Amino acid sequence: MNIITVTDPAQKEKTAREILEALQDWFEVTETREGYIRDSRGQTFFAAEEDGRTVGFLCLKETGKSTVELAVMGVRKESHRKGAGRALVEAAKAYAAEAGYEFMQVKTVQMGRYEDYDRTNRFYQDVGFRELEVFPTYWDEANPCQIYVLSLKDSGGEDRPEQSAETGGIETLYETKFLKCYDLRYAEGKHYYEVSRRKKEDLAAGMTDEQFRAMLPDAVTVAVVLHLPGEETRLLMSYEYRYAVGQFLLSPVAGLLDPEDRAAEQPLVQAAVREIREETGLTVKESDRIRILNPCAFSTPGMTEESNAFLCAEITLDNLDDLNQDGAEGSELFDGFELLDRESAERIFRTGRDDRGNTFSLAAWMVLSIYLMLF
Repeated sequence: MNIITVTDPAQKEKTAREILEALQDWFEVTETREGYIRDSRGQTFFAAEEDGRTVGFLCLKETGKSTVELAVMGVRKESHRKGAGRALVEAAKAYAAEAGYEFMQVKTVQMGRYEDYDRTNRFYQDVGFRELEVFPTYWDEANPCQIYVLSLKDSGGEDRPEQSAETGGIETLYETKFLKCYDLRYAEGKHYYEVSRRKKEDLAAGMTDEQFRAMLPDAVTVAVVLHLPGEETRLLMSYEYRYAVGQFLLSPVAGLLDPEDRAAEQPLVQAAVREIREETGLTVKESDRIRILNPCAFSTPGMTEESNAFLCAEITLDNLDDLNQDGAEGSELFDGFELLDRESAERIFRTGRDDRGNTFSLAAWMVLSIYLMLF
Protein backbone atom coordinates (compact mmCIF):
# COMPACT_ATOMS: atom_id res chain seq x y z
CA MET A 1 0.00 0.00 0.00
CA ASN A 2 1.45 3.36 -1.05
CA ILE A 3 0.14 6.68 0.33
CA ILE A 4 0.79 9.79 -1.76
CA THR A 5 -0.07 13.47 -1.38
CA VAL A 6 -2.02 14.89 -4.32
CA THR A 7 -1.57 18.60 -5.07
CA ASP A 8 -3.25 19.06 -8.45
CA PRO A 9 -6.85 20.30 -7.87
CA ALA A 10 -8.18 18.61 -11.00
CA GLN A 11 -6.67 15.27 -9.98
CA LYS A 12 -8.11 15.65 -6.48
CA GLU A 13 -11.58 16.19 -7.89
CA LYS A 14 -11.24 13.30 -10.35
CA THR A 15 -10.11 10.87 -7.64
CA ALA A 16 -12.78 12.00 -5.16
CA ARG A 17 -15.50 11.59 -7.77
CA GLU A 18 -14.38 8.09 -8.80
CA ILE A 19 -14.27 6.85 -5.23
CA LEU A 20 -17.36 8.56 -3.80
CA GLU A 21 -19.60 7.67 -6.72
CA ALA A 22 -18.66 4.04 -6.13
CA LEU A 23 -19.73 4.30 -2.47
CA GLN A 24 -23.44 5.05 -2.80
CA ASP A 25 -24.24 3.33 0.51
CA TRP A 26 -22.45 6.17 2.30
CA PHE A 27 -22.70 9.04 -0.21
CA GLU A 28 -26.11 8.57 -1.80
CA VAL A 29 -27.25 12.21 -1.49
CA THR A 30 -26.05 13.86 -4.69
CA GLU A 31 -25.86 17.39 -3.29
CA THR A 32 -23.76 16.30 -0.33
CA ARG A 33 -21.51 14.10 -2.44
CA GLU A 34 -20.90 16.88 -4.97
CA GLY A 35 -20.03 19.20 -2.10
CA TYR A 36 -17.34 16.83 -0.86
CA ILE A 37 -15.97 16.47 -4.39
CA ARG A 38 -15.93 20.23 -4.99
CA ASP A 39 -14.36 21.07 -1.64
CA SER A 40 -11.62 18.46 -2.09
CA ARG A 41 -9.91 20.69 -4.67
CA GLY A 42 -8.73 23.06 -1.93
CA GLN A 43 -7.99 20.56 0.82
CA THR A 44 -4.95 18.57 1.87
CA PHE A 45 -5.42 15.36 -0.10
CA PHE A 46 -3.98 11.89 0.49
CA ALA A 47 -4.49 8.96 -1.90
CA ALA A 48 -3.91 5.25 -1.32
CA GLU A 49 -2.48 3.33 -4.26
CA GLU A 50 -2.20 -0.42 -4.71
CA ASP A 51 -0.78 -2.09 -7.81
CA GLY A 52 -0.89 1.23 -9.66
CA ARG A 53 -4.59 1.85 -8.90
CA THR A 54 -6.06 4.43 -6.53
CA VAL A 55 -8.17 2.57 -3.96
CA GLY A 56 -8.96 5.34 -1.52
CA PHE A 57 -8.46 8.96 -0.47
CA LEU A 58 -8.70 11.24 2.55
CA CYS A 59 -9.03 15.04 2.82
CA LEU A 60 -8.11 17.34 5.69
CA LYS A 61 -9.25 20.88 6.40
CA GLU A 62 -8.36 23.29 9.17
CA THR A 63 -11.17 24.11 11.59
CA GLY A 64 -9.12 26.08 14.12
CA LYS A 65 -5.54 27.01 14.99
CA SER A 66 -5.07 23.75 16.88
CA THR A 67 -7.54 21.48 15.10
CA VAL A 68 -7.80 19.85 11.72
CA GLU A 69 -10.82 17.91 10.47
CA LEU A 70 -10.92 14.68 8.53
CA ALA A 71 -13.34 16.24 6.06
CA VAL A 72 -14.06 13.24 3.87
CA MET A 73 -12.64 9.79 3.33
CA GLY A 74 -13.49 6.94 0.99
CA VAL A 75 -12.06 3.52 0.23
CA ARG A 76 -13.33 1.26 -2.56
CA LYS A 77 -15.45 -1.58 -1.17
CA GLU A 78 -13.18 -4.27 -2.55
CA SER A 79 -10.31 -2.71 -0.60
CA HIS A 80 -12.12 -2.54 2.74
CA ARG A 81 -10.36 -4.33 5.61
CA LYS A 82 -7.09 -4.48 3.68
CA GLY A 83 -5.26 -1.66 5.42
CA ALA A 84 -5.93 1.25 3.04
CA GLY A 85 -8.11 3.21 5.45
CA ARG A 86 -5.74 2.77 8.37
CA ALA A 87 -2.76 3.77 6.21
CA LEU A 88 -4.57 6.92 5.06
CA VAL A 89 -5.44 7.93 8.62
CA GLU A 90 -1.88 7.30 9.84
CA ALA A 91 -0.51 9.46 7.00
CA ALA A 92 -2.99 12.20 7.83
CA LYS A 93 -2.14 12.05 11.55
CA ALA A 94 1.59 12.26 10.82
CA TYR A 95 1.07 15.25 8.52
CA ALA A 96 -1.20 17.07 10.99
CA ALA A 97 1.14 16.52 13.93
CA GLU A 98 4.11 17.73 11.89
CA ALA A 99 2.10 20.82 10.87
CA GLY A 100 1.60 21.69 14.54
CA TYR A 101 -2.04 20.71 15.05
CA GLU A 102 -2.96 19.22 18.41
CA PHE A 103 -6.29 17.58 17.58
CA MET A 104 -8.08 15.91 14.69
CA GLN A 105 -11.86 15.63 14.52
CA VAL A 106 -14.25 13.74 12.27
CA LYS A 107 -18.04 13.66 11.87
CA THR A 108 -20.18 10.63 11.09
CA VAL A 109 -23.67 9.28 11.76
CA GLN A 110 -24.14 8.14 15.36
CA MET A 111 -23.60 4.46 16.11
CA GLY A 112 -26.73 2.32 16.09
CA ARG A 113 -28.50 3.94 13.15
CA TYR A 114 -27.21 2.10 10.08
CA GLU A 115 -25.03 -0.99 9.71
CA ASP A 116 -22.70 0.67 7.19
CA TYR A 117 -22.14 3.66 9.46
CA ASP A 118 -21.68 1.37 12.46
CA ARG A 119 -18.68 -0.09 10.64
CA THR A 120 -17.43 3.44 10.02
CA ASN A 121 -17.77 4.27 13.74
CA ARG A 122 -15.84 1.15 14.72
CA PHE A 123 -13.11 1.99 12.23
CA TYR A 124 -12.64 5.49 13.66
CA GLN A 125 -12.51 4.05 17.18
CA ASP A 126 -9.96 1.44 16.09
CA VAL A 127 -7.59 4.09 14.71
CA GLY A 128 -7.72 6.16 17.90
CA PHE A 129 -10.69 8.54 17.68
CA ARG A 130 -12.85 8.99 20.78
CA GLU A 131 -16.44 10.21 21.15
CA LEU A 132 -16.74 13.92 21.88
CA GLU A 133 -20.38 14.94 21.38
CA VAL A 134 -23.54 14.12 19.43
CA PHE A 135 -25.53 16.86 17.66
CA PRO A 136 -29.00 15.35 17.05
CA THR A 137 -30.11 17.82 14.35
CA TYR A 138 -26.79 18.89 12.78
CA TRP A 139 -27.84 17.05 9.60
CA ASP A 140 -31.37 15.89 10.44
CA GLU A 141 -33.14 13.89 13.14
CA ALA A 142 -32.73 10.61 11.23
CA ASN A 143 -28.95 11.14 11.03
CA PRO A 144 -27.62 12.47 14.35
CA CYS A 145 -24.06 13.74 13.99
CA GLN A 146 -21.42 12.00 16.09
CA ILE A 147 -18.22 14.02 16.49
CA TYR A 148 -15.05 12.11 17.27
CA VAL A 149 -11.78 13.70 18.33
CA LEU A 150 -8.23 12.39 18.42
CA SER A 151 -5.23 13.87 20.24
CA LEU A 152 -2.18 14.24 18.03
CA LYS A 153 0.06 14.36 21.09
CA ASP A 154 1.05 11.51 23.36
CA SER A 155 -1.53 11.38 26.14
CA GLY A 156 0.76 9.52 28.57
CA GLY A 157 1.71 10.57 32.09
CA GLU A 158 3.93 13.54 32.92
CA ASP A 159 6.79 11.31 34.06
CA ARG A 160 7.19 9.59 30.70
CA PRO A 161 10.39 10.54 28.82
CA GLU A 162 9.69 12.07 25.42
CA GLN A 163 11.51 11.28 22.21
CA SER A 164 10.96 14.82 20.91
CA ALA A 165 12.72 17.67 19.19
CA GLU A 166 13.49 19.22 22.60
CA THR A 167 15.34 16.10 23.77
CA GLY A 168 17.08 15.42 20.48
CA GLY A 169 14.60 12.89 19.11
CA ILE A 170 15.37 9.37 17.93
CA GLU A 171 18.60 8.97 15.97
CA THR A 172 19.32 6.10 13.59
CA LEU A 173 22.78 4.66 14.33
CA TYR A 174 22.77 1.58 12.10
CA GLU A 175 20.32 0.27 9.54
CA THR A 176 20.01 -2.86 7.39
CA LYS A 177 16.99 -4.59 5.90
CA PHE A 178 16.27 -6.74 8.96
CA LEU A 179 18.03 -4.95 11.82
CA LYS A 180 18.34 -1.36 13.00
CA CYS A 181 19.94 0.35 15.98
CA TYR A 182 18.58 3.60 17.42
CA ASP A 183 19.56 6.13 20.07
CA LEU A 184 16.46 7.07 22.08
CA ARG A 185 17.46 10.49 23.36
CA TYR A 186 15.02 10.62 26.23
CA ALA A 187 16.52 13.74 27.86
CA GLU A 188 19.16 16.34 27.14
CA GLY A 189 22.47 14.50 27.02
CA LYS A 190 20.83 11.17 27.92
CA HIS A 191 21.00 8.16 25.60
CA TYR A 192 19.26 4.79 25.53
CA TYR A 193 20.13 2.36 22.75
CA GLU A 194 17.60 0.08 21.13
CA VAL A 195 17.82 -2.69 18.53
CA SER A 196 14.73 -3.14 16.38
CA ARG A 197 13.36 -4.61 13.18
CA ARG A 198 11.17 -1.54 12.66
CA LYS A 199 11.67 1.61 10.67
CA LYS A 200 12.23 4.76 12.70
CA GLU A 201 8.71 6.05 12.08
CA ASP A 202 7.21 2.76 13.32
CA LEU A 203 9.09 2.48 16.62
CA ALA A 204 6.97 1.82 19.69
CA ALA A 205 8.98 4.46 21.58
CA GLY A 206 7.58 7.15 19.30
CA MET A 207 3.94 6.03 19.39
CA THR A 208 0.99 7.68 21.07
CA ASP A 209 -0.89 5.64 23.66
CA GLU A 210 -3.59 4.86 21.11
CA GLN A 211 -1.06 3.69 18.52
CA PHE A 212 0.80 1.59 21.08
CA ARG A 213 -2.35 -0.20 22.22
CA ALA A 214 -3.35 -0.93 18.62
CA MET A 215 0.07 -1.97 17.33
CA LEU A 216 0.57 -5.30 15.62
CA PRO A 217 3.49 -7.45 16.79
CA ASP A 218 6.56 -8.14 14.69
CA ALA A 219 5.93 -11.87 14.59
CA VAL A 220 3.71 -14.78 15.55
CA THR A 221 4.62 -17.85 17.58
CA VAL A 222 2.28 -20.83 17.32
CA ALA A 223 1.70 -23.83 19.53
CA VAL A 224 0.75 -26.42 16.89
CA VAL A 225 -1.17 -29.27 18.49
CA LEU A 226 -1.97 -32.37 16.42
CA HIS A 227 -4.94 -34.68 16.86
CA LEU A 228 -4.22 -38.07 15.28
CA PRO A 229 -6.58 -41.08 15.23
CA GLY A 230 -6.05 -43.42 18.16
CA GLU A 231 -3.14 -41.40 19.56
CA GLU A 232 -2.51 -38.98 22.37
CA THR A 233 -2.58 -35.31 21.44
CA ARG A 234 0.91 -34.18 20.37
CA LEU A 235 2.77 -30.87 20.35
CA LEU A 236 4.61 -30.33 17.06
CA MET A 237 7.98 -28.61 17.31
CA SER A 238 11.11 -28.63 15.17
CA TYR A 239 14.84 -28.10 15.38
CA GLU A 240 15.72 -24.80 13.73
CA TYR A 241 19.22 -23.38 13.36
CA ARG A 242 19.64 -20.14 15.29
CA TYR A 243 22.66 -18.29 13.97
CA ALA A 244 23.13 -16.08 17.05
CA VAL A 245 23.81 -19.14 19.24
CA GLY A 246 25.24 -21.43 16.55
CA GLN A 247 22.94 -24.35 17.34
CA PHE A 248 19.82 -26.16 16.17
CA LEU A 249 17.35 -25.30 18.93
CA LEU A 250 14.01 -26.88 19.77
CA SER A 251 11.63 -24.34 18.28
CA PRO A 252 7.92 -23.69 17.74
CA VAL A 253 6.40 -22.57 14.46
CA ALA A 254 7.14 -18.86 14.26
CA GLY A 255 7.79 -16.06 11.82
CA LEU A 256 7.52 -12.38 10.99
CA LEU A 257 4.29 -10.79 9.77
CA ASP A 258 4.43 -10.09 6.04
CA PRO A 259 2.92 -6.87 4.59
CA GLU A 260 0.07 -9.01 3.23
CA ASP A 261 -0.60 -10.31 6.74
CA ARG A 262 -0.72 -6.81 8.20
CA ALA A 263 -3.31 -5.73 5.63
CA ALA A 264 -5.53 -8.78 6.23
CA GLU A 265 -8.78 -8.80 8.22
CA GLN A 266 -7.17 -11.14 10.78
CA PRO A 267 -3.42 -10.40 10.54
CA LEU A 268 -2.26 -12.74 13.30
CA VAL A 269 -4.33 -15.71 12.18
CA GLN A 270 -3.29 -15.29 8.54
CA ALA A 271 0.38 -15.09 9.51
CA ALA A 272 0.06 -18.18 11.71
CA VAL A 273 -1.64 -20.22 8.98
CA ARG A 274 1.05 -19.21 6.48
CA GLU A 275 3.92 -20.05 8.85
CA ILE A 276 2.42 -23.46 9.66
CA ARG A 277 2.23 -24.25 5.95
CA GLU A 278 5.78 -23.04 5.25
CA GLU A 279 7.47 -24.73 8.23
CA THR A 280 5.51 -27.98 8.48
CA GLY A 281 3.78 -28.53 5.12
CA LEU A 282 0.42 -28.72 6.92
CA THR A 283 -2.67 -26.82 5.78
CA VAL A 284 -5.02 -25.45 8.42
CA LYS A 285 -8.56 -26.48 7.46
CA GLU A 286 -11.81 -24.67 8.25
CA SER A 287 -12.66 -27.46 10.69
CA ASP A 288 -9.39 -26.91 12.61
CA ARG A 289 -9.21 -24.48 15.50
CA ILE A 290 -6.85 -21.53 15.79
CA ARG A 291 -7.00 -18.98 18.58
CA ILE A 292 -5.03 -15.95 19.72
CA LEU A 293 -3.73 -16.31 23.27
CA ASN A 294 -1.68 -13.12 23.55
CA PRO A 295 -1.84 -10.44 20.82
CA CYS A 296 1.49 -8.74 21.53
CA ALA A 297 4.15 -9.76 24.06
CA PHE A 298 7.58 -8.17 24.50
CA SER A 299 10.39 -10.61 25.22
CA THR A 300 13.27 -8.29 26.18
CA PRO A 301 11.99 -4.67 26.36
CA GLY A 302 15.20 -3.62 28.07
CA MET A 303 16.96 -3.64 24.71
CA THR A 304 14.30 -4.05 22.00
CA GLU A 305 10.59 -3.66 21.34
CA GLU A 306 10.54 -6.80 19.22
CA SER A 307 7.22 -8.47 19.94
CA ASN A 308 5.38 -11.71 19.34
CA ALA A 309 1.78 -12.78 19.33
CA PHE A 310 1.16 -16.25 20.77
CA LEU A 311 -1.46 -18.47 19.15
CA CYS A 312 -2.60 -22.07 19.44
CA ALA A 313 -3.57 -24.11 16.39
CA GLU A 314 -5.29 -27.48 16.79
CA ILE A 315 -5.05 -29.53 13.60
CA THR A 316 -6.78 -32.87 13.06
CA LEU A 317 -4.94 -35.28 10.74
CA ASP A 318 -5.49 -38.79 9.42
CA ASN A 319 -1.73 -39.30 9.12
CA LEU A 320 1.58 -37.44 8.94
CA ASP A 321 2.19 -37.91 5.22
CA ASP A 322 2.17 -34.16 4.48
CA LEU A 323 4.59 -33.25 7.25
CA ASN A 324 7.76 -31.75 5.74
CA GLN A 325 10.22 -28.87 6.03
CA ASP A 326 10.54 -28.10 2.32
CA GLY A 327 9.06 -24.63 2.70
CA ALA A 328 12.10 -23.13 4.43
CA GLU A 329 12.84 -19.65 3.08
CA GLY A 330 15.96 -17.48 2.98
CA SER A 331 18.38 -18.34 5.79
CA GLU A 332 16.01 -20.81 7.50
CA LEU A 333 17.55 -24.22 8.29
CA PHE A 334 15.65 -27.11 9.88
CA ASP A 335 16.81 -30.46 11.23
CA GLY A 336 13.70 -32.54 11.81
CA PHE A 337 10.59 -32.50 13.97
CA GLU A 338 9.71 -33.42 17.53
CA LEU A 339 6.21 -34.80 18.22
CA LEU A 340 5.94 -34.36 21.98
CA ASP A 341 3.42 -36.15 24.14
CA ARG A 342 2.57 -34.73 27.55
CA GLU A 343 5.23 -36.72 29.40
CA SER A 344 8.09 -35.64 27.11
CA ALA A 345 6.86 -32.03 27.00
CA GLU A 346 6.75 -31.90 30.80
CA ARG A 347 10.25 -33.37 31.10
CA ILE A 348 11.70 -30.78 28.71
CA PHE A 349 9.75 -28.00 30.41
CA ARG A 350 11.02 -28.96 33.89
CA THR A 351 14.66 -29.59 32.95
CA GLY A 352 15.03 -26.69 30.54
CA ARG A 353 16.81 -28.95 28.04
CA ASP A 354 15.61 -30.74 24.93
CA ASP A 355 16.34 -34.38 24.08
CA ARG A 356 19.64 -33.30 22.50
CA GLY A 357 20.73 -31.76 25.81
CA ASN A 358 20.44 -28.13 24.68
CA THR A 359 18.63 -25.22 26.29
CA PHE A 360 16.11 -23.35 24.16
CA SER A 361 14.34 -20.04 23.60
CA LEU A 362 11.79 -18.27 25.78
CA ALA A 363 9.26 -18.69 22.95
CA ALA A 364 9.78 -22.47 23.02
CA TRP A 365 9.32 -22.47 26.80
CA MET A 366 6.06 -20.53 26.40
CA VAL A 367 4.74 -22.97 23.79
CA LEU A 368 5.53 -25.90 26.08
CA SER A 369 3.64 -24.04 28.83
CA ILE A 370 0.64 -23.52 26.57
CA TYR A 371 0.52 -27.20 25.67
CA LEU A 372 0.82 -28.36 29.28
CA MET A 373 -1.82 -25.88 30.49
CA LEU A 374 -4.42 -26.47 27.77
CA PHE A 375 -4.03 -30.14 26.95
